Amino acid sequence: PCEGRQLLLLVGIMGASGSQAQEVCSGSEPGSGKPAVKPACPNFSSGPCAKRPGWRLDALQDGALGRSHRSALGKKKLEECIDLTHELLGLPKDYVVGVVPASDTGAVEMVMWSMLGERPVDICHWESFGKGWFEDAVKELKLDNVTEITAERYGQLPDLSRTNPKHDIIFTWNGTTSGVKVPNSDWISDDREGLTICDATSSIFGMDMAPWTKLDVITFSWQKVLGGEGGHGMLILSPRAVARLESFTPNRPMPKIFRLTKGGKLNAGIFRGETINTPSMMCVEDYLDALKWAKSIGGLNALLQRSLDNVSVLADFVSTRPWIDFLCENPEHRSSTSVCFTLDLPADALKKLQKLLEAEEVAYDIGSYRDAPAGLRVWCGSTVEKRDLEVLTQWLDWAYEQVKPEPRGPLAGEPRTVLLATEKAFAADAVCKIVKVLDDAKYTLKKLENYKTKAELLEGVKDVDAMIIRSDIVDAAVLDAAAKLKIVVRAGAGYDNIDLKATAAKDVVAMNTPGQNANAVAELVFGMMLTSARNNYDGSSGFELAGKTMAFYGFGAVARAVQKLAKGFGMQTFAYDPFLSDSKIAEAGSTPVHSVAELFKHQYVSLHVPLTPQTKESINKALLMAMPRGAALINTARAEVIHEDDMLDVLKARPDFCYLCDVAPKKAKEMSEVVGDQYMKRLIFTKKKMGAQTLEANNNAGVAAANQIVNFFEKGDVRYQVKA
Repeated sequence: PCEGRQLLLLVGIMGASGSQAQEVCSGSEPGSGKPAVKPACPNFSSGPCAKRPGWRLDALQDGALGRSHRSALGKKKLEECIDLTHELLGLPKDYVVGVVPASDTGAVEMVMWSMLGERPVDICHWESFGKGWFEDAVKELKLDNVTEITAERYGQLPDLSRTNPKHDIIFTWNGTTSGVKVPNSDWISDDREGLTICDATSSIFGMDMAPWTKLDVITFSWQKVLGGEGGHGMLILSPRAVARLESFTPNRPMPKIFRLTKGGKLNAGIFRGETINTPSMMCVEDYLDALKWAKSIGGLNALLQRSLDNVSVLADFVSTRPWIDFLCENPEHRSSTSVCFTLDLPADALKKLQKLLEAEEVAYDIGSYRDAPAGLRVWCGSTVEKRDLEVLTQWLDWAYEQVKPEPRGPLAGEPRTVLLATEKAFAADAVCKIVKVLDDAKYTLKKLENYKTKAELLEGVKDVDAMIIRSDIVDAAVLDAAAKLKIVVRAGAGYDNIDLKATAAKDVVAMNTPGQNANAVAELVFGMMLTSARNNYDGSSGFELAGKTMAFYGFGAVARAVQKLAKGFGMQTFAYDPFLSDSKIAEAGSTPVHSVAELFKHQYVSLHVPLTPQTKESINKALLMAMPRGAALINTARAEVIHEDDMLDVLKARPDFCYLCDVAPKKAKEMSEVVGDQYMKRLIFTKKKMGAQTLEANNNAGVAAANQIVNFFEKGDVRYQVKA
């Protein structure tokens, strides 16, 4: 059906006159806002999934249809399924692959019934299917030593570090119904005693799951990433899993359909194409067709890239729409196959949107799973074409406009003018995305970029409803000139350039955009650390970061991004934040400490605090002199939190001490003279504040600021408000 639509679309465009063709390609019907082009294939279901591009029924003409699966031809086909799967995935040579009954569900249950009970088991779940494995282990298998590791809500990943390597571990790599995946297998111990059992049905062939040696049992079905048919499962076993089967006999009756051993040994025939029950040879041929297509386009890497390209289309779409967001809160945990969304629509409008898209033959089966929060779920696996997703986004815009309710916020529905006031302008790409967000909200953008005087700013703020700023000063004088101003958003984390007492007095809401530049700052931190540790690459011997300790003063989004990199470098991390509980710090991966002084026992201390009367010049000689030999202080917060006279004294007294700062201190000249030729080794500072100076951070912060303004007016959302 999809191929037929592609052909009709092509004929329609080729047969149009020049003006008609232009209207078709422009993406909407004249005067209606309704797109004229439809996806060539509207199948975006998360299972069964879209067939591979160009699929036709005659792809099955060489199948062993009407033949026994035990015939030479039938067995050869099944063996080819096994061998091609092994080859495409690049599995270790000693891993075995088998075709089993009852789809992925059958494969998982077969493993649970055959292998569990030898030791305690940890079951990790964050959506309905994983929860089903936990409930079966407890209620059906009646295992009495099961630990449940789960997320607080849909859209989150649980703390997988809680798993015990002495236990068996069951988890789904990708939560099909939540759109949440594990980012990697680093949390699985290479020295584990138990087995890792991975339900990979919506991740295998769609996500990078290497190294395979982290996984002892892998299950999946044909109907997901490769677009095969339902009813058949695949089972992959490591040598450790085989050893479990041959050394452990469960104390329970074993249905024939679950039996993986014969006479106490692995039933090797299963892994040579001798299936337990009769498979559909039509489905076998279809799976072979999908495998051969995958091989023809470049194999596993090509499949993974197609999925990443597909999800990037939707990520770009979401980044410029205030009414839709990913259900998964952490970008690193977002699925690249079963992509789940929340929309700011009531349930009836959401159902209407889905029915509208289906009636237009634009998108089938994209409603969220019945147990998941209401929303949309769009399949982005490799059998989906990127162009079809691009067209779908146009239809989502149109459909949303048809079904959205009247504005709800007390300030909603009015024309708004937003001033982009940036003495140091955003990158052009960021401005384009800001324009898109505000245009979609039917707001007017007024630009004041690269201005030179405060008088220009005072003139610019007249008659505007909102402001987006960077490091620009918003004080009482600016607020007095802005009679209509309701909100000012600082595109970035720090907000000491806004007079919060003055905004409160004028009843103006002030916001920042926390976390949008976190990765950019974190990478700068490690750039300075590596430059210092390797003596600015002057050819002399330096030292490694692995095994060192790092402590964070303040543990917000930036500090957590630094912590993630530190973990990758093999560093131990500690944190103090008076606004966070010990459990929150521990959940994020650091060891909590209970005073500022305790931080300065570690080799690296990274500052992530705002400039306040309490923090100004609070980092003093007593703290710095307490740091161990070879210590380094990293400051990407504000230069003013350092007592600079004390820093001068410490640099003089301790030739081993390093100060790495994102912005030159006021006493930069004096400090440089103290360290002499060790400048850019012991003492590093940037020419201007550089932490957020990346294209990505510019885009993220600017777009977030625009979305927050729209959400403030249209929904009354003050989630990121900051106060004195």
